[in-house]
Amino acid sequence: MPVPDCFSLRLLNRGYLRIQERRRVHLWRNHWRLFWNREPGHILTTSDRSIMLHPGIVSLIAPYTEVEQSLTNPVHTFFVHFSLGYPFDLVRDELWEIELSPLIDTLRAQVLHEFEKSGHMESPRAEHALKAYIHTVLGELPEHVWENYPNIPEALLEILALLKTPRGWSLSLREIAAYAGISRATLFLWFREYLKTTPHEWRLQYRLERIAHDLLYTGRTISELAREYHFCSRDYLSRQFRTLFGVSPREYRRQHDEINRNP
Repeated sequence: MPVPDCFSLRLLNRGYLRIQERRRVHLWRNHWRLFWNREPGHILTTSDRSIMLHPGIVSLIAPYTEVEQSLTNPVHTFFVHFSLGYPFDLVRDELWEIELSPLIDTLRAQVLHEFEKSGHMESPRAEHALKAYIHTVLGELPEHVWENYPNIPEALLEILALLKTPRGWSLSLREIAAYAGISRATLFLWFREYLKTTPHEWRLQYRLERIAHDLLYTGRTISELAREYHFCSRDYLSRQFRTLFGVSPREYRRQHDEINRNP
């Protein structure tokens, strides 16, 4: 079906990695995630279903969906994390398995071709192909996905915008609530009701996603990234990163560099 024309599509992170951690990793994000794997062996599991990724499908995970990831063997995975803006980022608790149509496969191949040429997916050509790839996959979703959103308060949208800025990273929760003219209790209530998380967890995850992107596409050190994103130390950043991504920042970067050398 045609997707809504009022998306505010923003790419958050993308990459092509060889993952080999065989332990189960809990995946939970406040944005959309799209995966394609070159080999079978990557399993995504929710409370009611399980998908074994393979080259003939893509897997799309809605925001705020609790998923466990496990591996039966190492795999090469092409992933894109993105936001559609509100209210579309309020779709939740969904995991889709979508057949790799000729058009989706062509767009995927274009992006990976750019990666093989330049070692990254940051060029205008790659970004255009990525957005076309995402829109085409979204067009495969059933129509009811884009209906019946909760009416999110405008003040909460302002808070989320604040938490994406360096200023918002250093404010206390009481200061964040005061910024929006609400109580601290209302702040927690809104995050629980609309986003299924806490203000602290939402802000932490946003910064870690930014750091994951910078690890792949900038030369900044882990210590520099810890300072830039307001973490008290490199060690604290590394612990939080491993909790979210299942590997350390150093290993995350190494996996990308390995693929870059041997695509």
